[in-house]
Amino acid sequence: MLHDALSQSVNLATVHLGMDVGLNKIIDTLHDLGVNRNIPRYPSLMLGAISMSPVEVASMFLPIANFGQKQAVSAITKVTDKTGFVLWQKDVERKQVVDYASSYELGFALNSVTKTGTAMRLGKYYPKVSYGGKTGTTDDLRDSWFVGFDQNKVTSIWVGKDDNSPVELTGSRGALSIFIALQQARQAESVLKPQPNDIEMRFVDKTNGEILSGECGENIALPINTNKIGLVTECPSIFDWF
Repeated sequence: MLHDALSQSVNLATVHLGMDVGLNKIIDTLHDLGVNRNIPRYPSLMLGAISMSPVEVASMFLPIANFGQKQAVSAITKVTDKTGFVLWQKDVERKQVVDYASSYELGFALNSVTKTGTAMRLGKYYPKVSYGGKTGTTDDLRDSWFVGFDQNKVTSIWVGKDDNSPVELTGSRGALSIFIALQQARQAESVLKPQPNDIEMRFVDKTNGEILSGECGENIALPINTNKIGLVTECPSIFDWF
């Protein structure tokens, strides 16, 4: 399932999905999320083959973690005096760039990355905090990425060299380790977003992805958009066994 493919960083599934969706739609979505640069129309972009700074990556992930809303990323958000009195505070303008239901479903999958996926070490270190996140590793281990978020903060971490030589670190070994250490210096708050009205938690067959009428067989509970539910596979009743 796509949920598992994202969690385990199975890139082939991402490529197939991207080709079905279309490169133009992917580029448009990246621009909507906050990528303000020209993006070459190559299939490799689906695997992250775009030169971006950590600030740009954080800006791109922000709407996913923020109810689908985009806002400007700033180095300074407010200025206070020594007593904490606010002397100046930046006005925050938010714009809905993706629908909340979609960001909720994707956020759920990114949470699984930190529990059972490539960033599961984060969940083991902080089992009482619910995070979302995604590891990233480039060819020849030249770049190590991790983007993580809790309820209030999005953090983008890159580990690499200025001469583009390999750092010999995957995203889970390099950047994720820094993110884990960072959590010791702050009070993280679990991701807790209200479930959208058009989202329901439904049992899904892990073998074929079919939506089930109840809890039966080998299943997983996933958030499903009620507007996109097609056929539902009926679970056998107790009387079917006699």
